[in-house]
Amino acid sequence: MLPYQQLSQRGQLARLRPIAQDLAVQFGWGGSALRLLNHGYNTTFGLRRDGSRAALRINMNSIRSREQIMGELAWVKALLEAGSVPVARPLPLADGTGYLALHPFSAVGVKDPKAEHLHAVLYDWLPGRTAGHAWGPEPARALGRLTRALHDHARSWIVPAEAEMTVPGDVMIDCPLNPRADTPDFREVLARGNRVVERLRRDQPLIPVHFDLHMWNIKWHKGKMSVFDFDDCRMGWPAWDVAITLFYLRRFPEPEACEAAYWQGLGATLDELGVTCDEMEVLIAARGVFLASEMLSEWTAEAVQIGEPYLDVSRKRVSFYLQTGRFDPNVAVLSR
Repeated sequence: MLPYQQLSQRGQLARLRPIAQDLAVQFGWGGSALRLLNHGYNTTFGLRRDGSRAALRINMNSIRSREQIMGELAWVKALLEAGSVPVARPLPLADGTGYLALHPFSAVGVKDPKAEHLHAVLYDWLPGRTAGHAWGPEPARALGRLTRALHDHARSWIVPAEAEMTVPGDVMIDCPLNPRADTPDFREVLARGNRVVERLRRDQPLIPVHFDLHMWNIKWHKGKMSVFDFDDCRMGWPAWDVAITLFYLRRFPEPEACEAAYWQGLGATLDELGVTCDEMEVLIAARGVFLASEMLSEWTAEAVQIGEPYLDVSRKRVSFYLQTGRFDPNVAVLSR
């Protein structure tokens, strides 16, 4: 069997489809029509059966443990009960034993599997399209409001004993810097970012944060916003969560107008988040370093193909940040 990492995208998906069908059976969705939604860090298939729809997320590159995924599910269910943030509902296994489906990692044929089993979760379908398809100041403002609502809920929610929310050790969330991304400029950004993380650790309590609130993880439908893909959620601080959103927001059309609208919706200032402008910028830049490094380690065919070009783009962005003090992703873009 050819190693999964050496397959084309088409080859990877051909290998994953029967696995997805087996996972769907575990949720009682056997015989569903499968449609690819995303093949990136993780792989998500849309399931359709008898007029019902759901989203099956297979954690391919993610190394989250069972307990960490249980933390994700617990927070999502708590948000559903509170009714303050529209989220997708986790769907249980057909046998009633939980919400997490397993499949032997060996069936994928990867070199050095990251765990014994692949993990998969199934969520019900949220209406509308992802917000990236119709991005502008209005959805940016709504994203600010949604982010504030998530933070407000998280401050009073307690992680259940049987679940886990990862506590970050450093600005790379404890992921090693890929040797190909080990440059003086990247090291400087990480050093600055770690100083911010350590100060926040001293000054603010940790709360659960989504940690990946970007335009493809939210839906915008008839003027209402919902959020999904809590796979990256962990303990953190509101300012860091905001920085990650700003990293993505600045790459989309009307970045200045959308960023202003986002802050209006968030209803908080940098002072209220407990960071300076310089600290916010370095957290945004550190996200760029993190992604450039992680892209070099991913298995997905597209990531393997664009890893080096994305690294080059990230170097230019970081260089601009170190010269100007502002992270602007538009100074270098990935050509397709």
